[in-house]
Amino acid sequence: MKRAFLALAAFAALPAHAQSVRPEARALWVTRFDYDSEAKIARIMETAARAHFNIIYFQARAAADAYYRSNIEPCAALLCGKLGGTPSYDPLEVAVREGHKRGLQVHAYLNALTGRAAGIDGQCKPMPEPDAGNPRHVLLDHPEWVMSDRTGRRLPCPNSEEYVWLSPSFPEVRPAAPDLAHALSLRDFAVACPASGHCCAAELCASGFPPHETVVRCAADADFLRHYSVRNLSPQVVAPTRVTF
Repeated sequence: MKRAFLALAAFAALPAHAQSVRPEARALWVTRFDYDSEAKIARIMETAARAHFNIIYFQARAAADAYYRSNIEPCAALLCGKLGGTPSYDPLEVAVREGHKRGLQVHAYLNALTGRAAGIDGQCKPMPEPDAGNPRHVLLDHPEWVMSDRTGRRLPCPNSEEYVWLSPSFPEVRPAAPDLAHALSLRDFAVACPASGHCCAAELCASGFPPHETVVRCAADADFLRHYSVRNLSPQVVAPTRVTF
């Protein structure tokens, strides 16, 4: 009893920050270029766990497309062979399943304002219509949402900025990524979490990590936007989405 009292007294004497030390974050970034099959995703998760990582940032959206089964945005060409194709598997679902098996916390990160890849001529071909029953790409319906410079000239394709960007000056553009994160949060493994830069993230909590309230916040790349006219742009760019589990 005396030992227990001494231990409790010693703990109480510690500074407040020492009493509530957060777990160390050892994170690994997994982009859409790092896998091409379910087996590869499983190997990535196994390698990460063996290397003592505990957090995976897994790309689920690149340029208004989906690297998971989505009824909101078209399947990415890299996953389906063509933009708007039908995926043979769900990479995000596989990542969550294989990550959870190994006690990893998995986050899905979403590029928020990227409309289409535009680094080379080959990426700028006319967008195809999706397979029957699959969602259309946003630029097929709203080409006017492309970001413009101060002269009113729309960002061309190809360009030196890597992407054709969507302009958050259009009110309809701002909530897109938070809405996607919220849609992901309605799946049985997802909960939204904070993000920085021009990406959003949805935290997919593994067992052993306590559920908590988190907020999605998307912000555009300030250096890039400095060169473009942006009307009615709030500091957040888009309104935060809050999901509690």
